[in-house]
Amino acid sequence: MKNPLLVLHLIGAILLGISMLFAVIAMLLSNKSKAYLRNVAIIIAAQTGIQLISGSLLAFQKGAINSPLAFCRNILLYLTTVAILEIVLFRKLSFTSEKIPTKLVTVPIVFGVLTAIVALVIL
Repeated sequence: MKNPLLVLHLIGAILLGISMLFAVIAMLLSNKSKAYLRNVAIIIAAQTGIQLISGSLLAFQKGAINSPLAFCRNILLYLTTVAILEIVLFRKLSFTSEKIPTKLVTVPIVFGVLTAIVALVIL
């Protein structure tokens, strides 16, 4: 692989998958601290933003958006998966005194979505 952006995107996907797995395990184990769940929610959001940005740049770089509908579908499926996990994490945190990191979770994802929209419009 000679494309560093592709390598970054693939490594990011692996790390995001691992983070999501840790989040699910942490929610199933009641002995994990709520601060841990809060931190995992922030990490997943940051990784999601990076993945959306790197994926959009990769699609833009390669001109890989052959079908705007397919690109939108893939982004929507990706965001839906992350959103479900984040909602479950927030729900779990809402029963505790731990503050829900709404801004820290929303901002990276919004930047990622905006990058995807720009890539879609330009291509």
